[in-house]
Amino acid sequence: MNKRVHKLRRLRSGTRGATMVEFVMTFLVITFVLFLLFELSLWIYTWNVMADAAKAGVRYAIVHGSNTSSASGPSSCPSPCTLPTSCTTNSSNVSAVQDEVVKWARFSVYSTSSISVTVCYMDGNNKAPSRVQVKVSNPTTAFFSNLWSAPAVTATAQGRIVN
Repeated sequence: MNKRVHKLRRLRSGTRGATMVEFVMTFLVITFVLFLLFELSLWIYTWNVMADAAKAGVRYAIVHGSNTSSASGPSSCPSPCTLPTSCTTNSSNVSAVQDEVVKWARFSVYSTSSISVTVCYMDGNNKAPSRVQVKVSNPTTAFFSNLWSAPAVTATAQGRIVN
């Protein structure tokens, strides 16, 4: 009986360190996966907010066409009119659309200080039934930036002007 107990103790004492190493390795893998899921969830949430902001910008542009008192966008094709579209990132005639997009983009988790909003009047003017497209791009910084770099969040929406 004494030999048997001694043999069991010897076998059990050799596995104590292995159990601790397995626990630490498993804990590290699970922690890494949880942080990765956290980052991915924040990025998806931000993409959803940017998509909603682009849709809000398109909604504003299609309602504020050439027939309204607060029209946004070019009333005619800019000169020289070589392209069928009028795309701009900084212009007084689309600043109301950009302000609407930025207002909605503030719900993002990431900073919107370097957000880029491009408003394109696909047919060159703001008369019905011309098309308008809003593209929003926001560079993101991962919370764990030393592990990976998050891609920029880009969303686009398009619609037809009704006024």
